[in-house]
Amino acid sequence: MPTANRIRFSFPRSSLFLVGFVGLALWALIHARAAETSDKLTAEKVQPLQTKYREERDAAEKEGRTKQFSPEWYERADKLAQQGDDALKAGRLLEARANFRRARWSLPVLAPHLPPHLARVFGDSRLRFTGPVLALAFRPDGQRFATASGDGVVRVWESATGREISQFTGHTGAVYALAFHPDGKSIASTDNNSNDIKLWNASTGKLERTIASHKESLNTLAISPDGKWLAAGGVEKHVWVYDLAGGTVKHDLRGHSSVIKSVAFTPDSKSLVSIGGDKAIRCWDAMQGSVRWITVLPRGDLSCLAIHPDGKSLAVGTGGPDSARLFSLLNGSERLVYAGHNKPVSSIAFSADGKHLATGSDDASVRIWDTTSGQLLRALQGGHTSGVTCLAFSPDDQFLASGSMDQTVRFWDVGSDEHYRELGEHQGKVWSALFSPDGKHVVSAGSDKVARVWPIPSGKEELVLKGHRSPVTAAAYSPNGSTIVTCSGDKTLKLWDAATGQEIRTFTGHTSAVTSAAFSPDGKYLVSGGADHRVKVWDTATGKELHSLTGHNLVVTAVAWSRDGKHLASAGGDRLVKLWNAETMAEERTLIGHGAAVSAVVFSPDGTTLASCGGDRRLLLWSVAKGTQPLKKLEGHNAVVSSVAFSPNGRMLASGGGDQVVKLWDVDGGIELHSYQGHSNWISSVAFSPDGHYLVSASVDRSVKLWELAGQQNTGVSSHLREVIALAVSPDGKLIASGSADRTVRLWEMQTGRQLFVLEGHAKEINSLAFFADSKTIVSADKEGTIKLWETATGKEKLTIRSEGQQLESRDVPALATSADGKRVLAWLALAEIATYGAGDGKQIASLTLRDHASINSLSFSVDGTLAAAGRDDGIVHLWDVGKRQRVGDDLVAHEKGRKIMDLSLTPDKKFLVTADDKGQVKVWQLSERKMLHAIAAHKQKIVAVAISPDGKRFATTAVDNVVKLWDLAEGKELRSWDTHMPILSPDPRPFVNVLAFTPDGKQLATANGDTTLYLLDCP
Repeated sequence: MPTANRIRFSFPRSSLFLVGFVGLALWALIHARAAETSDKLTAEKVQPLQTKYREERDAAEKEGRTKQFSPEWYERADKLAQQGDDALKAGRLLEARANFRRARWSLPVLAPHLPPHLARVFGDSRLRFTGPVLALAFRPDGQRFATASGDGVVRVWESATGREISQFTGHTGAVYALAFHPDGKSIASTDNNSNDIKLWNASTGKLERTIASHKESLNTLAISPDGKWLAAGGVEKHVWVYDLAGGTVKHDLRGHSSVIKSVAFTPDSKSLVSIGGDKAIRCWDAMQGSVRWITVLPRGDLSCLAIHPDGKSLAVGTGGPDSARLFSLLNGSERLVYAGHNKPVSSIAFSADGKHLATGSDDASVRIWDTTSGQLLRALQGGHTSGVTCLAFSPDDQFLASGSMDQTVRFWDVGSDEHYRELGEHQGKVWSALFSPDGKHVVSAGSDKVARVWPIPSGKEELVLKGHRSPVTAAAYSPNGSTIVTCSGDKTLKLWDAATGQEIRTFTGHTSAVTSAAFSPDGKYLVSGGADHRVKVWDTATGKELHSLTGHNLVVTAVAWSRDGKHLASAGGDRLVKLWNAETMAEERTLIGHGAAVSAVVFSPDGTTLASCGGDRRLLLWSVAKGTQPLKKLEGHNAVVSSVAFSPNGRMLASGGGDQVVKLWDVDGGIELHSYQGHSNWISSVAFSPDGHYLVSASVDRSVKLWELAGQQNTGVSSHLREVIALAVSPDGKLIASGSADRTVRLWEMQTGRQLFVLEGHAKEINSLAFFADSKTIVSADKEGTIKLWETATGKEKLTIRSEGQQLESRDVPALATSADGKRVLAWLALAEIATYGAGDGKQIASLTLRDHASINSLSFSVDGTLAAAGRDDGIVHLWDVGKRQRVGDDLVAHEKGRKIMDLSLTPDKKFLVTADDKGQVKVWQLSERKMLHAIAAHKQKIVAVAISPDGKRFATTAVDNVVKLWDLAEGKELRSWDTHMPILSPDPRPFVNVLAFTPDGKQLATANGDTTLYLLDCP
């Protein structure tokens, strides 16, 4: 164990082992950081949010939006608003503001581009896209922000609510860059197909003018702060500077020998910086067009660029090494490195005040750094599932927006106005702080050899517990709050009357410093740990030592007693966590996972989970019931983690340590929710108030701070995380099922849009779904060939079938069907065969090999699963009797040679077939005579889906022109169309609607969408 940089305590030399109780002697401290404060939050500043919510809620009711979205939206919004009302009345202003903000965000709004005759929206489309998010920016006043994505659309959103204000659909390719004009009225953007720069109205989405067209695609745009110039760069290796007013070229800056990755103006508009694939950073005189300086990185690619608001430095993101680097804008010299990501840094942004730098990486995480010191303040992990492509701070620095390849934008609350109250100070380092059971007091312990009791909320010191001869290492209230126990480096524990501060008794028996203690749930017993490697159990009433447990071979740093009284936990400098049976005092298991001394352990309120933290900078979650390996690892601290605490409801964890930051975590998702900065030295202890509204922290900086929490728990309405690619409606019309690239199946209540169940268990994207005839079971399949059966009433999995297919490269199951009697499941496997399985046992009953399967492009089953139609890429259709495993009739030459049949569908009576090709043509066939009834030029682009109504009288189509159309089957006439107003991209158009399905009565049509939602459309 390292011995350098030990922390000095003012107790006897023999007690120096005590410092191991938080592992703090093993690591050097980081420099103190001054607490940042902002203008004081007042009730008058919160009340307008309360009023705004009520106005928006009333408007939603009047406009009928409550019928188009799940009641979950309004239930959650109203609950949040009520919590905001309660917090405002109680004076918890930060919590009130956060709840009103979340309430406003929870109110659903219809996007302006949605088609008419829309009955219902399932899920949440806000900040979700049909392609990767490639750029984002806030308007200078922060009230709106813009996003650009691979779907070719640039959208403008209201920052406070997530409501879409406008969209620009004039691009024909993925939009890689955008920039707000300083006046906030217009936006410049560019795509990778037309290669031009478009300037359009940010409020209306109307094109104002095209500034320039280039031979090759552009990657980056920047408008100077004075609004006069626009810079662009891309594949052509030039940096172009345009006069924004006239659209003429001011400078054609040459010098980069590879693609331009990013450009940015300095705040005074006098300089322009560019980075390229040649690893060069170039600083240009924006007025003269001359080079001020050039810096070439010796290793690692450059990917992104940001200019510090003071105009004195710039930051770039690099790969290999995966870090961000700070350079002087005066001469290009390197100043600082921000290292911590494990994949290339792909996005970067400074806060408006310049104090923080945010970096996003291909490792899917976002990190926030102290710009000056390079200290990591927050590691935001779990919010994205793919690489982070773009970042932007709001102008008031309250929020950070991040865009990702996972097709989402996330908003992170990073405001610096985390209001805390100083409860007071010790005359030395503070080692511990905990709330009383009623939440009305906090007891703290410190190196000044005393424990102090502070009333909440006044914070005026009420009691000082004096009597120990060495630093008091920990203090805790008994379960009923009547007594306090303290531990000390003087080898003793003391019990005190919590009301008077009078000493009741002393517990002696440890042969070295006592590091920690905890009461049993009934308060009759105490457990303690010490530097003598022992865990001891005491009779609280008599002070008698009952047990002395051995097993640790170094200092015991922490102990805990589960709330159900069944278990003890201990942790030590030996890197071990041990679970003990509280009745027999026998060791049950040793939990191995930490790479350094363990600082703290705590049981979850329900006693099922144990959390620990330590010198390896991690928090680990363990199952109390079984296993010796951690369930989950939470990483984000960049120094020893000294303390960990569960929230009263068990949904959150708080932690603190050597990086001087209190972090708040979501337990289920393992996501860092927030971090609180204010201490100027390492944090030794954190604890929640019993009501969950506050955190208390103690620090080596001698202070005890009370933090108001801001309702950080995620309260968003559930929705798919990736595009929806499979869809089915139950035969009874009560349910709709969706399957997604996020590997989940979701069941929704048709009448209300409420999400009922999330069916998890597939390892790959879901690509087909089918209900059984009785609607009691649904079957799903993924791209790995796994088929699962689920109970629709409970969401429980009934059966898993591992399909093998014909061992081809693809293991897709693009189509499923069920037999009318509910005894069989039919699956189109790997494009090559139709397999039949028993619905009871999953065993394969039959297999039908499809002739020339390599040419088959689509397949559809009849409703009863007895007939299959296979469409080929040469325009021919094969019909198969599934039960007899033989062809039905000769080839049906449905479309001209060279046209691929993209989808096809059989009428329920199996008398008619609708086919659709990659040129937008639809044909209707009478199967008995192989007679074509209609040839319809239905769409101008490739058709992606066809569906026939249950009565066989109508059919629907959708194509990459992003229009859904309804047709009369007998007459071939168009009955209605729904335009989603999405652009047609080139050269690889991507559909917005992937699948169609009618409701059993044929009155509505469901769509599965690329933005993670489902639509229910009203048919005429």
